[in-house]
Amino acid sequence: MKTKGLCFVLLAWGSFFMVTENKSCPWSSQTAERVQSCPTTKEELEKQKARKNCEALKKQQNCTEPDKFEYHCVIDELENSLVEVCAPEYIINGGTKEREPLQMDARNTVNEEKEPLKEEKCNTELATPMDCFVKTRFSEACSKILEERGMVILIGEQGCGKTMIANHIMYTGKYKEWTKQDIQSEELETLIPKEKTFFHIDDLFDGYLYQEEKYKWWKSLFRFHSRYLGKNGMVRLIITVKDTVMEKVGVFISDDKRNETFFLKADSKENQLSMDEKLDILEEQYRYASWRKSLDKSFRRTKLENELKDVKCSIGFPLCANMYAFEEDNSERDSAIFDHTRKYVRENITRHIESDKRNDIKTLFLLLLFYLHPTDSHSNESLDSYLKDGKRCQEFLQSFSSDKMLEEMNLSYENLYQTAQELDGSYLKKHKTYKFKHRIYLEAVCDYFFLKYFDFVVAHIPFDVLRICDLYDVSPGNLKILSERLQKNLLECAFFKVLECDILKESSFEWSFCKDLQRKCDLKSKMSYPDATSVFKFPLIFWASMYNLKTLERTLLELAEKDKDNERLQGYLAMFGKCCRDDENYITCVTCPPEIGKTRKAVFNYKNSKEETIQDLLSASELLDHPLIAKLLTESNRSN
Repeated sequence: MKTKGLCFVLLAWGSFFMVTENKSCPWSSQTAERVQSCPTTKEELEKQKARKNCEALKKQQNCTEPDKFEYHCVIDELENSLVEVCAPEYIINGGTKEREPLQMDARNTVNEEKEPLKEEKCNTELATPMDCFVKTRFSEACSKILEERGMVILIGEQGCGKTMIANHIMYTGKYKEWTKQDIQSEELETLIPKEKTFFHIDDLFDGYLYQEEKYKWWKSLFRFHSRYLGKNGMVRLIITVKDTVMEKVGVFISDDKRNETFFLKADSKENQLSMDEKLDILEEQYRYASWRKSLDKSFRRTKLENELKDVKCSIGFPLCANMYAFEEDNSERDSAIFDHTRKYVRENITRHIESDKRNDIKTLFLLLLFYLHPTDSHSNESLDSYLKDGKRCQEFLQSFSSDKMLEEMNLSYENLYQTAQELDGSYLKKHKTYKFKHRIYLEAVCDYFFLKYFDFVVAHIPFDVLRICDLYDVSPGNLKILSERLQKNLLECAFFKVLECDILKESSFEWSFCKDLQRKCDLKSKMSYPDATSVFKFPLIFWASMYNLKTLERTLLELAEKDKDNERLQGYLAMFGKCCRDDENYITCVTCPPEIGKTRKAVFNYKNSKEETIQDLLSASELLDHPLIAKLLTESNRSN
């Protein structure tokens, strides 16, 4: 089919959304009418709105609020005809509206010769984020690798435009008519793709990497490539992954197994955004914002170039540019959006939550914090089942906390599904279930609840969520409460998760944490237990050493000296932790449960790129003089 106009099921920044049956409205079905074409100008749009007369049904329908029931023109599910319909709108990022009858796609068809220029599209009321897409060296390199190899893995920080590039390639140009399928990483092994199918895995390995083995999946990826992508060239796969996640992948996948010929890194010298590319992206966002939010903005390229020269974005520039352009308050639109993005997002999230008088947003976000981190209480329940049933949602949250604490939050349970739809594309995205669109939004929501409802969060929030919170400005009394929560999880053998927490890097906090542990429990009895939260089931002393928690490490070494049967293994594990701190990939050199001989061999065979050995690492960590460590080193020297 040839593309020409624009329709009104739209794209959100960085994501492409298909409308599904579970969001249908029966009143929409009654008004659906097949047409030959959709409006391509504002004048045509107003004419068709008047003819369709959706106003007459606004107060009768019960799918949404009257002012959110409007005219739309979209392509049907089978992609073979256009449909005009009266249907709900759902406000998404930057004021974009998703018009959603009858499970429809975001493409329209008219004659190719009528297609406006890209610049005209982005500067009209009918624009979508994809019309404002700016081609960069990064996006061009992605297209090239995809053509040559059938698969590409886009790597970069959150907000750098990975998903936007993937969607642009999938839904424009030669792949426009291909079947598109967004999949989760675990689905790859069971797929049998048809020809002209384009797969997209967004946010690969999102979550905590130690919780599952990645090597097996990585092997299955290249089996999939050799089976379907490298033969007839009629299947494509784009994967996006955060750079911080890829740094961890080496723990599971050795360099020689990674096959980096498929990798494309946003921060590589040849792919980094030039100043001209940054200004082009910002200018297109200005164009888009001027229509979507009726903002009167003039783009002063030279002035902005001077402002951006010294800016160091804490996340990807494209996402910052979107936030900058759509900021309605002129006093808030400054370089701080680029320099201090997390603070800006935190303040925005807080403003959105607290301006919602019904507390729908607060309730939805709290539900997501509990639901998105697995517990036995909802293992077989879909998120939608809670969003659509206020009573069930209330019972779900009450299963974690007392009624009194929830009552203090003044939560609202009756409008959660519609609220999720309204936030779809701005703060949330949906693939099978709703989740936060960017990690920076999850972090901001965690911080909001942590600061506003400290006792509730520390007592009841899932530990994976608590670890995300920015633990700053905590009073001494609250630090004690926080320490008690960490102790509780550590005694449940969550060694890796607890000891990785940044708050333990504060020496005074670590000292009090360790002393409280010794007073409250028999720490010695926990020393042989394996970790319960990592695929690497190493005991407590290994993790204390790996995360360089000096007080806890020395305490455990002293306890190890009192256990003659296990002291040598505990000592070698402490030294092995130092090796893995220096090179995280080295963790795979010892299997669990660890044996003395193999652990000792791994320790004394270690040598990093600077030719440093275990003795150098121990000297730097001030452990070289510890009696048990000194004893093991002496034994090694004698045997050699």
